Amino acid sequence: RVIIMRHGESTNNLLMQIGREAYNLKRTKDPDLSPKGMLDAKGRPIPSVVEIDEVYTSALKRAIISGQQLIKGYGKDVPLKLILEIHERGGCHDGTTVHPGLSLDDVKALAPNMDING
Repeated sequence: RVIIMRHGESTNNLLMQIGREAYNLKRTKDPDLSPKGMLDAKGRPIPSVVEIDEVYTSALKRAIISGQQLIKGYGKDVPLKLILEIHERGGCHDGTTVHPGLSLDDVKALAPNMDING
């Protein structure tokens, strides 16, 4: 069984609610989760009959944090694994340049126990 989850609301998503101009001027290439996004990522409690063996994320900060929150809400020790080949279509961008997400050093700093070998 595979469960696919989108990351929680990002701070860039909040900018879109203000308007396209705010989004274009203030967006970041790899935004944090908004406070609502943190709640989104925790989601509803996962029924105990659903077994999660591992959680995979891209190298985007919001995806890693969402995966961490999912595991925290699940209440069991489940490995969080990085797969560099999965990411937002087109990657994250700052308006001119496409970026693949966090560096491996930044991933390790954000999620020290993450399996970076996927």
